[in-house]
Amino acid sequence: MTDTTEPGRPAVGFIGLGDQGAPIAQASADAGHPLHVWARRPESLAVLEGRPFTSYEAMNEMAAAVDVLALCVREDSDVFALVERLHRSRSGARC
Repeated sequence: MTDTTEPGRPAVGFIGLGDQGAPIAQASADAGHPLHVWARRPESLAVLEGRPFTSYEAMNEMAAAVDVLALCVREDSDVFALVERLHRSRSGARC
């Protein structure tokens, strides 16, 4: 895989590689942004095949590595739950 990221581009973190999120994450990588992703299910990463990205087992480690964090999840309550997990992780918990 060729690294197509461009120096100086903000690193983008992405959570939510479903029907709507996958094209957004793909476009971020295609535009030259370093793409960092976290997925509950590893098979979700298949939509990024052929594009450079870094995946993480822990959401908080991914969030710490990026300049911009994008969420594309189903419900508002999912956004609140993810943000709460990230907030709790700031105290040192791995999530």
